[in-house]
Amino acid sequence: MLNCTYLKTSATTAYDIHCWVGKQASSKLYKRGLYNAIALDDAMDGKALVHREVQDYESKRFMNYFEAFTVLKGKSDEMVDCDLSSTYKDRLLRVSRPTAGGKICVRETALKRGALVSIDAFILDRGTKIFQWFGMLTDKDPSEKGLRCKVNNYVSQMKVDRKETGIAVRVVDEGEKTKHDSMYDAFPNVAKKRKPSRQESFVFLGQKKMMFKVSVKSDPPLELEFIPVAEGADVCSSKMKSSEVNIVDVRFGRRDAEDHLFIRIGDDWSGDKKSGLIYGHHYLKQCPELDQHPTIAITVVKEDQLSTQLNSAINS
Repeated sequence: MLNCTYLKTSATTAYDIHCWVGKQASSKLYKRGLYNAIALDDAMDGKALVHREVQDYESKRFMNYFEAFTVLKGKSDEMVDCDLSSTYKDRLLRVSRPTAGGKICVRETALKRGALVSIDAFILDRGTKIFQWFGMLTDKDPSEKGLRCKVNNYVSQMKVDRKETGIAVRVVDEGEKTKHDSMYDAFPNVAKKRKPSRQESFVFLGQKKMMFKVSVKSDPPLELEFIPVAEGADVCSSKMKSSEVNIVDVRFGRRDAEDHLFIRIGDDWSGDKKSGLIYGHHYLKQCPELDQHPTIAITVVKEDQLSTQLNSAINS
C-alpha cells in the first residue's frame, strides 16, 4: 500500500509504503511481500518510508488511513473474483472501539456464540439479515463518536454496497431478555469458549528501549550480528553514524501502547541500502526469548528522511 501526503510547510510530498502480512500467510508469500515493498521504494528512487505491518498488530499510522479497517477470513487468490456485494455467507465480525481519531477496526472471527464477549460489539452478517450485537460492557454513547453510531454507519454502508432491497437490520443488546434471541440460531448448538487473539495472549514484560548497529558477517547467505550501542535514556540520535545501520527497538510494556522497530540506514552505509526490512526481520527472529515479539511494526528510515515517529521514540 502506498500513501502520499503533501506537506505544505516544505511544498513536498511524503511517501509511505506499507507491506501488510496476514497471520496465515506462508513464509514464501511473506518474503515476496517484503521484496515487492522494497522494489516499489526502489522504483520511487528511495523516497518512501517503508513499513511492515502484521495482522492484529497494525500500527496507528496504518490504521488511520481507513475509516473502518476490515479483515475477512480467506486467501488472496480466493478474493480475486469474489463480489462481496452479491456473494453471501454467514460472517461474524468483531468491531473494535473507536480510536482517538474516530476510526474502527472490523475483524472476522469464528462463527460461534462463544466468540461473543461483553466488552465488544459484533455484526452478524447473514446476507439479507444483519444483526448488531452490543455487549453489556460496551460504550452506550449514542453520539457520532460512540461505538453504536460507528457500527450503525458501517452496517448502513454494507446495505448500500450490497445494492439489494429488503435487507433487515436488527439491534440485539446482551442481557437476560435477549439470551434466546433468534440471532443465536446462526451459531452451533455447542457454545465453545473464544480463544484469545495473539495480541491478547502476548505477555508484556515492561518498558525497554534499545539501540544496536548491524554488522553483515556474510552475504549470501545473509548472516548478521547486532551489536548493542545504547539502552534506555542513552538511546539518542548522536550515537547514530552515517556509515552504519542502526536498529532502535522500542517496547512500552503496555497492551494499549504501540511497540515499534526502527531501522535507520546511514547515507554512507557500504552494504545493501535496500534491505532494511530484511535486517529487521532477522533481528526479531534472533531476539532472546523474553524479548521476542516478531509481529511488531517495522519502519525503515534513511538518514536523509524525516521520521517524526523515530524522533519521538528516541526523545521520549
